[in-house]
Amino acid sequence: MIIHEMTHFIQSYPGNKNDTGWLVEGIADYIRWWRFEPESPRSRINFEKATYHDAYRTTAAWLAWVSAKYNRGLVPALDLNLRNAEDPIPTLTKLTGKDPQTLWDEFRAATEKK
Repeated sequence: MIIHEMTHFIQSYPGNKNDTGWLVEGIADYIRWWRFEPESPRSRINFEKATYHDAYRTTAAWLAWVSAKYNRGLVPALDLNLRNAEDPIPTLTKLTGKDPQTLWDEFRAATEKK
């Protein structure tokens, strides 16, 4: 939890003009669960209710999967957009070649099989 909160301190993003709170929380959990504590067990996602913009662990898991599959520089690039008060979705689409919903659908298909 401390890593998550310290990430927010480091993020220090300017005003949330683009309704990106879900991504801010997702990045903080991504740093905690996939960068700092990668060996820790994680809860399963309930895909009947979840979406990529649920924030926290759900968004973090999605970011980890998308980064591993498409572009390891994705999260730093999204962080830069948020630091510049820019909409991060065009960068996500540019770096992956796909929109967020398509990436979520791929993530869901790949993750539900396990």
